[in-house]
Amino acid sequence: MDGEGSPKIETEAEGMKEVDQNSKQREGQDDVLEETIGADDKDAKEEEVKLNNQDPQQESQDEDQKDETENDESPDKSQGNDEEEDKQEEEPHRNDLEEEKHPQQLDDNNGGNDGNIRESMMIPNTPPEEEDNQDPMEGSHRNEEYSDGNEVYDKHQIEGPQYDRDLEGEYQYGERDDEETKRLDDEDNEDQFSGRIHPDNYEEEEEEEEDLMQSKIRAIIELCHQNEGKYGDTDFSPNDASLYKNPAEPPDYAENTPVVEWKRPEEALKSGNEDEIKMISQGMTSGDVKQGTLGDCWLLGAFLILATRPHLLQNLIVKDGIKYGFAVFQFFKNGEWQQVLVDTRLPYNREIKTPLYGHCADPTEVWVPLMEKAYAKLHKNYENLNGGSLAEALVDLTGGVSEKIYLHTEEVKDAMENGQLWKELRKYFQAGYLLGCANNKIDEDGNQEEGAGNQGIQYNHAYGIMDIRVAQGIQLIRIRNPWGYGEWTGRFADEDEAWDDAKGLKEELNYDFNPDGTWWMRYDDWYNNYNRVYVCKVFPQNWEQYSIIRNWEGNSAGGPYPPDVDRDETTGVHTQLDTNDKWFNNPQFRLSVYKKTQVYISLMQEDEKISKKAYIPVNFLVVRVKSKKQRLWEVDKDDIVLEAAKGHQRFGQREICMTCVLSPTYEKKPVHYIIVPNTEVENKKDEERPFFLRVFTSDRADLVELPETIEQTSIGKWGPQTAGGRRTLPNGSENKFWCRNPQYFLNLKKPTHLKIILRKKGGRKTKGVNIGLCVTKALPPTSKPASKIKKDGVELSPAKGAATRMNAATRMNRISKNKFKTTSVITKRIIKEDNFPEIVPPVLENLERKLQILPNEWYIESQFKNEDVAAIYAFWKPTKGPFLIVPSLEGADLYSDYTLTVFSSNPVEIEKLEDSKNMVISGEWNEKSAGGCHLHDSVFENLPDNQTWINNPKFLLKLHTTQKTEVKITLSRPEKSWKKKIAVSAVDCMMGFYVFPSTNTFSTSICISEMKFVPMNEYNEVLELDGNPEGYIIMPTTYKPKLKGTFIISVSTDVEFSLEIAD
Repeated sequence: MDGEGSPKIETEAEGMKEVDQNSKQREGQDDVLEETIGADDKDAKEEEVKLNNQDPQQESQDEDQKDETENDESPDKSQGNDEEEDKQEEEPHRNDLEEEKHPQQLDDNNGGNDGNIRESMMIPNTPPEEEDNQDPMEGSHRNEEYSDGNEVYDKHQIEGPQYDRDLEGEYQYGERDDEETKRLDDEDNEDQFSGRIHPDNYEEEEEEEEDLMQSKIRAIIELCHQNEGKYGDTDFSPNDASLYKNPAEPPDYAENTPVVEWKRPEEALKSGNEDEIKMISQGMTSGDVKQGTLGDCWLLGAFLILATRPHLLQNLIVKDGIKYGFAVFQFFKNGEWQQVLVDTRLPYNREIKTPLYGHCADPTEVWVPLMEKAYAKLHKNYENLNGGSLAEALVDLTGGVSEKIYLHTEEVKDAMENGQLWKELRKYFQAGYLLGCANNKIDEDGNQEEGAGNQGIQYNHAYGIMDIRVAQGIQLIRIRNPWGYGEWTGRFADEDEAWDDAKGLKEELNYDFNPDGTWWMRYDDWYNNYNRVYVCKVFPQNWEQYSIIRNWEGNSAGGPYPPDVDRDETTGVHTQLDTNDKWFNNPQFRLSVYKKTQVYISLMQEDEKISKKAYIPVNFLVVRVKSKKQRLWEVDKDDIVLEAAKGHQRFGQREICMTCVLSPTYEKKPVHYIIVPNTEVENKKDEERPFFLRVFTSDRADLVELPETIEQTSIGKWGPQTAGGRRTLPNGSENKFWCRNPQYFLNLKKPTHLKIILRKKGGRKTKGVNIGLCVTKALPPTSKPASKIKKDGVELSPAKGAATRMNAATRMNRISKNKFKTTSVITKRIIKEDNFPEIVPPVLENLERKLQILPNEWYIESQFKNEDVAAIYAFWKPTKGPFLIVPSLEGADLYSDYTLTVFSSNPVEIEKLEDSKNMVISGEWNEKSAGGCHLHDSVFENLPDNQTWINNPKFLLKLHTTQKTEVKITLSRPEKSWKKKIAVSAVDCMMGFYVFPSTNTFSTSICISEMKFVPMNEYNEVLELDGNPEGYIIMPTTYKPKLKGTFIISVSTDVEFSLEIAD
C-alpha cells in the first residue's frame, strides 16, 4: 500500500477544470464591489478603474509633528477637537436592505437559530469528550450492536491534540513597489525587538503544523497496515451519544426513527466491494445532495450551493483516507480553520439500507455523509445540526462573510421595481458569491410555521440559488431544493406551458425536465415567493484579510456606546458633561488605508451550538481620527463613519457584517479609522466572552491593535470626618465642609489622556443622592524639589524639552490574503517608544489638604447628575499639575463607600491624602464667639475682666505620640463671603490663631504660636509640639471683634491625631 488512500482529491474529472477556471475568472472581475442595493447604478468595472486610478496616499511626513493640541483650559474636549471638525463623514456603503430588520423577522434558522452569524470561542485543542463511558463499540437502545474484528483503535493517536491549522502571524504583501518595500524594511530596523512575523517564519510554522497532521495520518495508516484493519474513532463512537445531546431523552424527530445501525459505506453495498467507494465520483454536483430524517436542510443547502464552486468544496477535504477508514475535513469555525478527523462509519436506516441523514444520490459517493459527520463531531453530536442557519453554514464552509437581504422591506421593494435588486444579485453571482433563499413564515406565537405555499415553496426551508441569467429577454433564477424533490409548480415549472411559449429556451438553458428538486422560475415569481436572500461573500485572492481573536473580559468588556452626546454642548466654564465610563475600554483596532478602499468588517460570536451560550446583541463602530498615536477616549458623533447595529438591529446574532468605502484623507488631511467592537449588554457576567473580528480590504491597509488603558483604583469611604459634600450649595454659595472630602494628588510625566471615574458602593441612606468629581490644581508639596525635564537621561531646559516629540505606535502584523487561511491572533509590535520629554514632577511627599478653590483658580467639575457613577475625561500636560481629585456626595454628612479609578494612556502617580494625618474642622465666629484678638485695644490688656478675645472658638488637638512632632496648622476662610468686609477694612479683618497647651486658663504668656495676624484669607504656621498628653487648644480669631463669618482649621502632621471642638 502506498499510504495515500483512494483517489487523491486533487485529481478531478476534466469537466471540473473548466468550472474552476470560470470561477477564478469571476473572482478577478471585481476587486471592489459596491454593496448598496438601491444606490445609483454603477458598473463594477468602472468603479474599479475609478479606484485604481487614484494616487495612493504617501505616508505623511508631518505626522510626527502633529501634536496633541487639546486646550488644557477645556479638558472636556475629546482628542483632536482642537481644530474645527468637518461635519461631513465618510458615507457608509452599508446594505440598505439590512436596515429593515425586525426581531420578529429574524428567526432564520429554518428550525433553529437566526440566519446571521455570531461570535465564537476557539474549540479546545483536545477532541470533544464522550458523553458517557460506554465501550466505543457498544450500541445503545436504538443501535444494533456493532463490532468488527478488523477495527483499529489507536487511543494515543485519537486522544492527542487536534492539529488544527493555526495560521497565526501569516501575512502576504503581494506585489510592492520599491518605496513600500523600503518603508517596511525601515520599520523592521527601527526596533530589534519587533514582534513582526516574517513570511519565512510563517512558512516554517505552517510546514511544522502540517507535518504534525501528516505525522498523525501516517501513524494511522501504518497502524491500519499492521493490524490489517480500518481506523475507528473513539471520540465520536458509533452509538447514541454521537446522535443525540442526551441519549436517554432522544429528540422528538427521533421518535419514528427506525433502528439505527452503523456501517461503513462499502458494507451497505450489495457487492461489498470497497473499491467502489469514492469520496467524489465524477465530480461534485448539486444533484449529489439528498436529505435524510434530520432537519439539516440549512447545512445540505450550503453543500449543494458549494457544489457549484468545486474549488471551494475541495478546500474542505484535507485528506481522503477512505481506503483506511478515515477522512479529514476542515471548517471555518470560531474565527479560524479547524480540522476534524472522522472514521467512515455512518448511521444507517436499517430498514431501507440508506444513510440516516444527509447523503449522496450515488451510494458509492460519500463526500456528503462524511462531511456532515465531521461537522456533527465539531458540534459534538448530530442533534445539534437539527435546525440552523444557511448563512452560518456558508460561512463555516468558506470562511467568507454573510449578509441577509430582507426582500419585502420598503427599500428592497423600491430596488425590485427600479431593477437595482436584479443587478445586485447578478453582480453577486458573477463575483462568485454564494446565494441561497428562503420563505420564512412565523405564526402569532413567534414559532415557525410548517407547510408550503400554494405553488410548492416550503415555509422556513433553505433553497440554493444555482444560476441567475437573462435568456430570451426573460430574467430567470434557477433554484435547488436540498431534499432532491418537492418542486415549484408555477410558471416555468417542469412541463409548464410557459416553456412552449418560449421556443428554444430549454435548449438555451441546457435544461431537462427531471423530478430532481431543481427548477427555473421567473425573477418576479421568485421575488413573490421568497422573503430572504442569503449572501456569502468569498473574497478574491488579491484582497487583504485580517482575522483577530480577542475577548471581552474585565475592563475590555466595555459594553455599549452611550447615547450620542455632543461634546461641544455648553455646560458652563467649569462644568463638564459626564463622559462614558466603560465603552472606551473596549478593544480598539486602528485601520489605515492608502487610497480609496472598499472595506468589509465582520464581527462574530462563538457558535452557540458549541459554546452553549446564547448569542447576545453586539455592535461595532468605525470612527475617523486624526492621530495615529492614541486610542479613542472620547467620540464626537460627527466622527462616527459607521455603526454596525442600530435600533432594532441590536439583537442576538452570530455575525454582524457591514461595508463602507474609506479614504486616507478627510478635508485634505490624513486620517485613520478606529474599529471598536462591543457588546450591547450591561451584565458583566454575560459580557465576558470571546469575539472574532475580521477585516477585508480591496487594497493595501494596515491594522493595529491599540494598547490597553492603564488602570489605578482606590477604595475609599465618606465617613464622619470625610463626608464634606459638593463644593457649592444649591444656592450657589461655597460649602465650607467641602475640604473634608477625600483628596487625591495626581502627577503626570507626559501629556496624558485620562478618565477619572467615581462609583458609589452601598450606602442605603444615600440612595437618590448624586455623586460627582472636582479636579483642580493641587497645592505644591511642602518639600518641593525643582521641576526638571529629562530626555534620554539628559536634563533639558523646559523650552528645549517641550519642543521635542516623536511618534508612538503599536503595530500589528499583516495577515494572509489567502481566503482559506486566517490567523487566530494578531501579534503586537512596538515600532518606537513615545518619545515625549519626561517631566520630573514634584515629589508627592508632605501632602497638604486643599481647603478651598479661590475665584481665579482653574478647576473642573462633573455635573452631579447620577447617583451611581461620575466620570471626567481630560487630556493634560504635566506642566499644568500636580492635580487634585476630590470625590464627593452631593450633600454633606452622608456616608457611603466608593471606588475611584483612573485610566490613563501613560503611567501616572496617584497619592491619597491620609485622612488620619490631615484633618479639617469648620467653625464660625458668631455674636458670642467673634472676640477679636488681644491686640485690638490696649484697654482689654489692662483690664482682664473686659477681655473678649478668649471667647473665640476653641478646638482640641491631640497627637497620638509622646515624641516631638512638627505640625502644620492652617486657618482659612472663604474669600467670597469675606470680600465685602475686607473691602471696608482690611486691617480689622486680619486673622490669625493662638495655640495653647490644653488648659482652662488662657494667657498670651503661655501661647506657643507666633500670634501673628495677616490681611489674607489663609494663614499657616508650622509648630514643633512635644506630644502633650492633654493636647493643645487652637483658637482662631480676627483682629477686630464682632466680625462674624465662617472659617476652616486644617492640621497636617506625620502622625495620627484627633481634632475636635473643645468643650
